[in-house]
Amino acid sequence: MPVIPLLNGEVVEVHIENGAFVEKGDVLVELDATDMDLNLAQAQAGLDAAEASLESAKNMRKQSIKQAEIQLEQAEDIYDMILEAE
Repeated sequence: MPVIPLLNGEVVEVHIENGAFVEKGDVLVELDATDMDLNLAQAQAGLDAAEASLESAKNMRKQSIKQAEIQLEQAEDIYDMILEAE
């Protein structure tokens, strides 16, 4: 029966003897995970940066809304003052 790896990589340890019987799911070899670990760390760093950017955008949106509310209130006050002056 053919053995098809799910990942490519350098074999660092063989867990079976040649000709041994194995069952589905048995670990046959261990691969060097250095490159995969680096890729995972880079992906995690990218995710962390994206989450920080999202949080920053949310805060900026809240500040923009607050500023717009203040400007609206000021405009309403000016409008009321003009009406009272007439």
